[in-house]
Amino acid sequence: MCSPTALIGISLLTTVAGIAANNSAANAQTKQYEKQAEAQAQAYALRNVDRAREQARALGTARAQFGASGVDPSAGTTGTVYDQQIKEFAYAGFGDQMNTENQVDSLNSSAKANVKSTTWKNVGSLLEFGSSAASIGSGAGWFSSGTGYGTTGMGKTTNSGFSPLGVTKVGSGRIVGGV
Repeated sequence: MCSPTALIGISLLTTVAGIAANNSAANAQTKQYEKQAEAQAQAYALRNVDRAREQARALGTARAQFGASGVDPSAGTTGTVYDQQIKEFAYAGFGDQMNTENQVDSLNSSAKANVKSTTWKNVGSLLEFGSSAASIGSGAGWFSSGTGYGTTGMGKTTNSGFSPLGVTKVGSGRIVGGV
């Protein structure tokens, strides 16, 4: 039979190990979110370069076609065509920018939420340790020193041991406690 001090020590070690595991998992997940956000931003920059090249190519093609047909490429309909193409590329770039910013913001929010969630998990683990240490130290709860069985709170030892629902049988089936 373990002493209450040994049980508290084991509980403390288990709690510390759990907190370390929570922190490790949270750090790995947070780094993953941050890398994904960085990758999104880099991909956006590359798409902008490609879009600028494509726009220059499209405008050059339109100028060449208008020039080959003998139309003045700087006046009238050709200017309207250029303006329209520039607007289309600008609109596509704006949509891509908004989408990328939303994805990056979402990933950054997930990283922050992950850190906060882990902090609260760790607080819960510490509170759980404190509760179990207090109950072990006082001899209350399911462990009663000397008998190895739980107690009903009325001084009678149960014959059924620990009950996860808090319901225990005493003697000939009488139920004490409950949820």
